[in-house]
Amino acid sequence: MPFVSRARYLRSGARKLRLLRPLVIGKEASQALAILASTPRKGALLVRKALNSALASARNIHPEAASWQVKNLIIDEGPRMKRMRAGPMGRGMLIRKRLCHVTVILEEVKEEGKVQNGTKSKSNRAAAGDR
Repeated sequence: MPFVSRARYLRSGARKLRLLRPLVIGKEASQALAILASTPRKGALLVRKALNSALASARNIHPEAASWQVKNLIIDEGPRMKRMRAGPMGRGMLIRKRLCHVTVILEEVKEEGKVQNGTKSKSNRAAAGDR
């Protein structure tokens, strides 16, 4: 069962955070957090906080799940804050401070191939060709 969590109005541009997306997708949540912790980008801290929050919420709502996997990470543009700065010849120059929204989709990891009483389950034997 997928779990969706959103972190909105983060103070970074969406393009900067989208560079981190391939590092995280498809990984187990604790492994993704470790990868983001060792990534030297400001955006990695923001994505890590969003992922940590999503993981805590998922564990709170579904405590029976053993582990979670990052199924998808959606990074959308948010509104822009507009500020003025002095420009040449007395003009005002517009500065756009960009915001973004991060949506984390976690999926429960199904543990396949569990060892039961020292032997593989029937479904694994059938998949391997042993009948």
